[in-house]
Amino acid sequence: MPTYCLDSDVYVQAHRNYYAHDIVPGFWTALERWSKAGQIVSPSAVFDELSGQADWLANWLVERRKTLFRPPDAKVFEVFRAVSDFVWRRYEVPEAEEFLSVADPFVVAYAATHNLTVVTMEVRKDEHKRRGSEKIAGKIKLPNVCEHFDVPYINTYQLIRNLKSKFVFQAGDTK
Repeated sequence: MPTYCLDSDVYVQAHRNYYAHDIVPGFWTALERWSKAGQIVSPSAVFDELSGQADWLANWLVERRKTLFRPPDAKVFEVFRAVSDFVWRRYEVPEAEEFLSVADPFVVAYAATHNLTVVTMEVRKDEHKRRGSEKIAGKIKLPNVCEHFDVPYINTYQLIRNLKSKFVFQAGDTK
């Protein structure tokens, strides 16, 4: 049974920044291994969000669609509705629309339903109501919603430590 539910930004930030496939291929090998071992998953909404690009990441995800991504079931949709209701009640409309238009609510719902820890590179933020409003302003962060639904969350570095992995860097040809 999986332990971790990966958010879209885990893949995107790793691909674009710190674990680019041409620099740290071991990270991508580890994701594949963890997926096959049943330690990590992502809801299919993450695949839908990321697979439309014409880049290396989209191709990598397509090749691993069956092992890494899970469709929502009735219980996930039930929790998704609760997440959606919470977001509409708590946050201003533009931010609620943005949050609900991506995979984030499915990440929370899938993790809550299957008792998983969310892995995200987003950081919890202090929330404040806009003056004259009963709703919270600003971008909605996944950790804030996770906390409301008692879903634990960690970042990619904590995932790597928890799964006791290391990536070896090798010096290339210096010619």
